[in-house]
Amino acid sequence: MKRKLNLGCAKQTMKGYDNLDFNNDLPGVNIVQDLNDHPWKSIKDNTYDEVYAKFILEHTADNIADMDDLWRICKNGAIIKIWVPHCNSDLTWSGMGHIRGYNLTAFDCFKEGTECDHYADARFKTIKAEYCGGKLFEIFKFLRIHKFLIKYFNNICAVVYFELEVIK
Repeated sequence: MKRKLNLGCAKQTMKGYDNLDFNNDLPGVNIVQDLNDHPWKSIKDNTYDEVYAKFILEHTADNIADMDDLWRICKNGAIIKIWVPHCNSDLTWSGMGHIRGYNLTAFDCFKEGTECDHYADARFKTIKAEYCGGKLFEIFKFLRIHKFLIKYFNNICAVVYFELEVIK
């Protein structure tokens, strides 16, 4: 049976997943862990086949340590699904707890052979890296002007979605 983790779930717990949050008072949370306390001692190595991380990494202090821990707790070939705010979106700074925004190259330092691959030992293969947005963004995407608009204008794209495969 595949093991799945809902990382930083808050009140959005998911059936069939281990639901992790730092707040043990939330209903449905079955793993309590402060994600800024590395390594994540509440999870054993090579446990998960899938991790769901929706709007959590922008809240943590050290994404390299986060990715090292994700690599450690996942099995080889595991899929990590990540949603984060785009760096040129108001969503990046809409919450007091947001520390950073992201672009499509945010996780490139975890690919072997990149200029920044020396920052971490963890390795991931990017399956998907795509801009996400509302209906207007979908029209821009259809017209094939979304990349130009994202580069030169703020708030065209609110979210970046990644699917990463764990490489061990």
